Amino acid sequence: MLKSGQVWAGLIVCKDAGEALLAPTVGPVGTLYVNGVAHAAVVTISGTNPYKWTVTLPSLGAGDCVSMYVTATMDGVATGAVVAEDVADTVRLSDGVTLADDAITASKFDEATAFPQTSADVEALVLP
Repeated sequence: MLKSGQVWAGLIVCKDAGEALLAPTVGPVGTLYVNGVAHAAVVTISGTNPYKWTVTLPSLGAGDCVSMYVTATMDGVATGAVVAEDVADTVRLSDGVTLADDAITASKFDEATAFPQTSADVEALVLP
C-alpha cells in the first residue's frame, strides 16, 4: 500500500530482443499515473542497468491506483511498459495507533468485568 508523500522506488532493466542488457539510446523516462491520468510528479531515473526509479508521491486518496510507466528507445525501437502498480491508502499499520485524549473512559471500559482477575488466576501462574 502506498501513501501520500512517500518516496516510491523500484528497478527497471533494459534489454534487447535477445534478452541481453542494452543501454537505451533515449531514456529511460518515467511518468507517474494516478487513476490512469499522467501526474506532474518528478520521476528520477538513475544508475545503469538495472536503473533505479524514484518519485515522491503526491496527495492520494484511499483506493487510488498508482502506476509507474517507463519508456525508452533501444535499437531504434520505442518501447514502454507499466513497471509497478499499487493502491494508495491514507493510513498504514506502520503509522501506529493513536487515541484521542480521554478516549477510554469508565463508561466505555469497565475494568471489573472486562478482565476480572481472581486469586485463582494468580495461583495458576505460580510454577512448582
